[in-house]
Amino acid sequence: MNTSKKTRIPSKNTVFWSLVLLAALAGTALLLRSPTPQQALQSAKKTVLTVQTQTPILKDIQLPLSLSGPLTPWQESSIQAQLPALPITNVYVDVADVVKKGQLLATLDAQSIAIEKSQLQAQLSEATSALEIATQNAQRAKALEESPALSAVQREQMLHAQKSAQAKVQALHAQLKATEIKGSYTRITAPAAGVISERKATIGSLSSGVELFRLIVDGTLLWQPSIPTASLPLLKKGMQLQIPLAHNQFITLPLQSIAPKVNPQTRQATLQVKISPKEHQDLLKPGMFVTGSLLLPKTQKMLIPKDALLLVDGIHTVFVVQNGLAIQKSVTRGALIDNHILIEEGLAPTDQVITLGAAFLKNNDPVLVQGSGS
Repeated sequence: MNTSKKTRIPSKNTVFWSLVLLAALAGTALLLRSPTPQQALQSAKKTVLTVQTQTPILKDIQLPLSLSGPLTPWQESSIQAQLPALPITNVYVDVADVVKKGQLLATLDAQSIAIEKSQLQAQLSEATSALEIATQNAQRAKALEESPALSAVQREQMLHAQKSAQAKVQALHAQLKATEIKGSYTRITAPAAGVISERKATIGSLSSGVELFRLIVDGTLLWQPSIPTASLPLLKKGMQLQIPLAHNQFITLPLQSIAPKVNPQTRQATLQVKISPKEHQDLLKPGMFVTGSLLLPKTQKMLIPKDALLLVDGIHTVFVVQNGLAIQKSVTRGALIDNHILIEEGLAPTDQVITLGAAFLKNNDPVLVQGSGS
């Protein structure tokens, strides 16, 4: 037997009241979520951040310009033997020895010169004796000038013999003097006071055409730092430069000169600074690469507290207050000086820079200034 199941269909009244109930519930939820005007005002007040501001400090500052360059000897003397092909017999100094002008550095074998000198002395003695005889004959010739015992030709020969003998003696004296000077060249001496920087002389080696020693004259060094051409207008002869030494010591030196030409490859100029042994105290050596600084004339610069400077997305940034809003500005920073940052560009002297609370701000955030300074 077939049975049928009847489905109950809700009435229109039931559907209507259900919809009304749903709408009422939705409205209530919306009212609960939306703040009242008073709540909205209180919420807005909570978003205003209280900050402190300060105008940039204007101060005359002497900034150092960093420089670097090599150290070389101010003057370096190459010492060679003036006599060729003589063996070296003694060497008295070594590298780094401090020597005085005229100090003996090495000696050469002087035997051949001594023999030459002895030969010349013997020849001079012989020539001197001959001159004495020629002089006596010339005196007799003059005494017998009116006598027929001597002819005129004989008298002239006697007088000429005297002059020849005298000239030979003078020539031998000159040769002997030259040999004595040559003998002094067997003593290699320092041409000036200074420091031995190289020694190639060895006992037994020949002296011909070889540099025996190299001498840093007076021990004075030359610092040659490079500087960009844009900074050349700031330089003047006599300006002070500083070079750091060991143990936090510095030496201050005057600028001697500026090279007349600029390096065409690097577009930089070279400065010349002399450093005496008393100044570098043997702490600086030729060949070192030294970094120092040049003290530029004082100029007026802007400073702000270091806490006011932020790094936003890799850009140095500060916030200033304009019409109650925090305005973000990009700046170019300089050196850190006594807990203040030097600002090269990006700020005006009248800007109210936020010094407290800047780390919590975004551009155009409303702010309330609590205190300000200058």
